[in-house]
Amino acid sequence: MEAEPAGEDSNSSSLRQVNDSPQSPQSPKDNSDDEDIPPQTNKFRAASIFEIYRILQCIVRGSPGSVYVVKSRETKQKYALKKVECQDESAAIKAFVEEMELKKLDHSYVDRYQDFFITYEQGDSSVFLNIISNYYPDGDLKMWIKSYQDRKQMIPEKAIKKILGEMLEGLVYLRDNGIIHRNIKPSNIFRKKTGATVLGDLGVSTIMGDLRTNTRQTFKGIVFMAPEIATQSHDEKSDLYSLGGVLLNLLTAHLFDEDEFYRKLGEIKETPEVLNETLELISEKYSKNMVNTVQLLLRYKHNARPTILEFIKSGFIQECMAQVDSSQIDKRSRQKQTKTTKIYPLGERYNIAKVIEYIADTIDHDTCVAEGMSALADLVRDDESAYTQIDQKARNLISLAMWDHVFNKEAQIAGCYVLSNLAVFAQPDDILFTPPVITIIHKIMAAHEYEPEVQLAAANLILALSADEKAARMIVQLGGIHDILKAMRHSRYHASLNAICCMALWSLAADVENLKVAGKENAVKDVCIALSTHKVSPEVSESAAAALISLLLDDGCYDPFNELDCVGNLIFAIHLHTQNAKVVKNCCKVLATVVNANEECAFRFLTSAEPDDDAPTGIPTILEAYKLHKDNAMVVEGIVRLLLELSIYDDINNELQAANIVPLILSEILKRYKENKDIMGPCEEALARLGAGVPHVVEKS
Repeated sequence: MEAEPAGEDSNSSSLRQVNDSPQSPQSPKDNSDDEDIPPQTNKFRAASIFEIYRILQCIVRGSPGSVYVVKSRETKQKYALKKVECQDESAAIKAFVEEMELKKLDHSYVDRYQDFFITYEQGDSSVFLNIISNYYPDGDLKMWIKSYQDRKQMIPEKAIKKILGEMLEGLVYLRDNGIIHRNIKPSNIFRKKTGATVLGDLGVSTIMGDLRTNTRQTFKGIVFMAPEIATQSHDEKSDLYSLGGVLLNLLTAHLFDEDEFYRKLGEIKETPEVLNETLELISEKYSKNMVNTVQLLLRYKHNARPTILEFIKSGFIQECMAQVDSSQIDKRSRQKQTKTTKIYPLGERYNIAKVIEYIADTIDHDTCVAEGMSALADLVRDDESAYTQIDQKARNLISLAMWDHVFNKEAQIAGCYVLSNLAVFAQPDDILFTPPVITIIHKIMAAHEYEPEVQLAAANLILALSADEKAARMIVQLGGIHDILKAMRHSRYHASLNAICCMALWSLAADVENLKVAGKENAVKDVCIALSTHKVSPEVSESAAAALISLLLDDGCYDPFNELDCVGNLIFAIHLHTQNAKVVKNCCKVLATVVNANEECAFRFLTSAEPDDDAPTGIPTILEAYKLHKDNAMVVEGIVRLLLELSIYDDINNELQAANIVPLILSEILKRYKENKDIMGPCEEALARLGAGVPHVVEKS
């Protein structure tokens, strides 16, 4: 649904005035010259519309303007001509000057204006601004939505996310150029042949100022505008409200026809509570993130809405924007500025400085950047001092190259490896801990959702960067925990990926605010599944237990713990990896935590999940682990704390005494670790609970 190719810049815009308005032929035939409207001449004319364009068809007639299909006499390309009435000639000229600024825009998701004319309507002395822009034969988003409304069919969320991402790419570009759209609605969003959408019909302030008070403006023409537009001028938050209306239109195509939706959106503007009722309906079909996004955009109060830059920091929004090949936009822009880009082989002999220069020279070419990144990864791997040779400027270049080539798998894997290694030695003020770099991670993980090798590299980078407290918070704010859990869900059987993801969760959840996010995302469940699936892997067992140590600090997360028999899996992990001190230590710490908080977990420690189950049980497994690690203070502390928590329950206390825990473990620990307060405290308390008391010599000591 792509626009007809634009004409060359030879159609330069001067202040063109004619005394006629375009008339629509009754039966347009694109290839016939019979319907040519003859050029008009008068003393005001610099160049007539009709000398440059041939009118083919009127496709929209009404307020605030009529739209025609025209064909360039020179290039034979079709365009759209929109005729908008202005208050007077001075307003038309002012609008003309504003529109000229819009002609400079060049972006894949923003319609480009080609030409402008001022004309006078014969008879009533009305003055019009005529805008020539690209013609989209596949129509607009309004038509596309209506095709679903007519069938009462739900629009897939994946398609909506892509549209949202494209619109936001366009809005960010407009914001960077100091432009507010002012008139976002489905009929002003056009569809290319590729299926992509384009923001069109940008409103200039002169014309849009009239629209707020224009009595000829229809209800449908203003229903997408923000509530505050009646009393104040547009800004980017107003544009976001309009975008929210478009998003709600997409999400309710299966619920309301066109007229019903317009009435509903009008009700929402008058009575904001109506929005919650509508969101409840769509929450049955669409994700929580999508529903929350609409709710955020359609907030009634202007100051309650985010700015565009605040909005796109959301992990879900980054996920939407990751579906858009915006890197191609940046590359085309640079190529246009430089006219040419270098491309040459790296060669066999190189050092870090040469590779950095190579990446800079060939940054617009996927294969070259991937080659450069891979070479740099090899150099970093082989040279421990490599981080000293890659300065802040070079690090910024690496992140820019990764952003530009986000869909290149090799470039992302190598780039993540390089940045992960640099992060280990980075100072707090390093560029690696700033939004431009951290934002890339989400984009990478969203672009390579089903490629575990890329997910593994990105999760490693999250783990490395999360050592910095501010970076850890920023990662989570940008959707890092959601990305990690999604990677685990898509690659359940990839042990290395699950191990690194669990370690990243452990690191991120060390922050209280991040822990709350992990709780809302139900991270405990995914970690328990990873442990259950990969308990034969010592790496996953160790990292999953570490993640649970952090995650279980959040109350209310024990339901999935019991449902997935995580206690049984922890015991099994200790049994399988008894000689691995880290696995035993971490698993005992988790067991101590859950036994203290949940009685069901405590009694599961004593028994098998099923009567005939021959899986190992808790007490024999701990006894065996202690024999192997009695000289390891960290392991011993974990075991002692677990026994202390178990001794709280009378029935379990009796079981511990029957298993001779006091002589076999606690009494021996008492002798071995007299000087270790972290061990002696819980050991003495456990002995007291088990009725053994504490020898006098220990009390004196």
